[in-house]
Amino acid sequence: MDHLKVESADVVGYSFGGAIAYQFAIQSPKRLKIWSLFLPRIKAVAGSLRLTVYLKP
Repeated sequence: MDHLKVESADVVGYSFGGAIAYQFAIQSPKRLKIWSLFLPRIKAVAGSLRLTVYLKP
């Protein structure tokens, strides 16, 4: 995203992509506009990471 000069993005994760989207949300929450997970496989990362979701009106 930095290389493409993209400041924020909508992220959709399906299956293992859900784990990648989850990690992105943890590492860069301010760069995330919309986050959608479909059948996420996040057991691998859920135990070691904590997620706080901030909702904007």
